[in-house]
Amino acid sequence: MNCSIPGDSHFYFNILQAVTDVIHINGRDVVMATFSTPYNSIPGSAVCAYDMADVANTFTGRFKEQKSSDSTWTPFPEDKVPKPRYENRS
Repeated sequence: MNCSIPGDSHFYFNILQAVTDVIHINGRDVVMATFSTPYNSIPGSAVCAYDMADVANTFTGRFKEQKSSDSTWTPFPEDKVPKPRYENRS
């Protein structure tokens, strides 16, 4: 879940503090989440909203892996993806 201020150099709020249950806003199912900045950063907090359809699509897309902390992210082989994958179980 990316919660950041866009620009030439993104400012990230990457410490998840809390998440709502799924709520219905403008015909969409969403969750709201509060984030803060790390202790060694400029203090700040933010509230970001995430559409549950986008969250579900994340689990049906291609997975990526990083072989080491200094390597690039590459597509994960489809035959190694755990089965079954995420399913919408409303």
